[in-house]
Amino acid sequence: TITIPTNRTITPGTHVLAVEVHQYQPNSSDLSFDLSLTGQQVPTTSTTSTTSTTTTTVAPTTVPPTTDPPTTVPPTTTTTTTTTTTTTTPPLGPVSVTAVAMASTWAYNDLGLDLGTGWRAPTYDDTTWKRGAAPLGYGDPVTTVISGGTQPTNRPITAYFRHTFTTPSNPPNTTPATNPITDLVVRIRRDDGAVIHLDGIELARTNMPTGTITNTTRALSSINDAAETTVHTITIPTNRTITPGTHVLAVEVHQYQPNSSDLSFDLSLTGQQVR
Repeated sequence: TITIPTNRTITPGTHVLAVEVHQYQPNSSDLSFDLSLTGQQVPTTSTTSTTSTTTTTVAPTTVPPTTDPPTTVPPTTTTTTTTTTTTTTPPLGPVSVTAVAMASTWAYNDLGLDLGTGWRAPTYDDTTWKRGAAPLGYGDPVTTVISGGTQPTNRPITAYFRHTFTTPSNPPNTTPATNPITDLVVRIRRDDGAVIHLDGIELARTNMPTGTITNTTRALSSINDAAETTVHTITIPTNRTITPGTHVLAVEVHQYQPNSSDLSFDLSLTGQQVR
């Protein structure tokens, strides 16, 4: 799955997709290709106006001849105009929303403790945790430097991060939204691996093994050089949505080995909402 930047759109009309498929080596035994392109479209608004005019004419009448000559009353005309304006409200359309932005402020625990699973829950008390703006970490270019422990050859494998957020309101940010946020996409910078939980339930994991995750579980591989600042895109299954209200993201970042010299983390969570 490739999420295209939001500045690329498709106008109504006819378009052409052109794709080139490349081999890794000339003696490759196979090549295959298939593709789909999907997106969201907001319906347009239509307005109609109807004007009707009714004209009534009364024929001229002659007053009884009390005078000579008789008096003739001229004809009378009554005109009634009715104007009806009908505005068709289109079906509500989805808009892109950002639930959590990159460079947000996160609560973090860098003490090298085994927090079990309770720290993932929305009700967990993180008031004693430190706070700082992302990206957070150590040894890499970051905004907030966290502790990497006191032993460079035996650093904590896991650092913990929490962020409480409220779903965006309808423009101009005065009317609460009523529909859920769907089509969730996580964009995460993680060195080395991470597991992401939403309201206490795992949302996704990246560069992490399957199965139960503990504070000593290591990432699948070491992230080095330019890859340390790469932002990875994760498309969340469509059965996971965010209802209007307050929610908690809880993320654990794991090292590949205890003598790692660096760790970094940043994340955004976006989706679509019908308004």
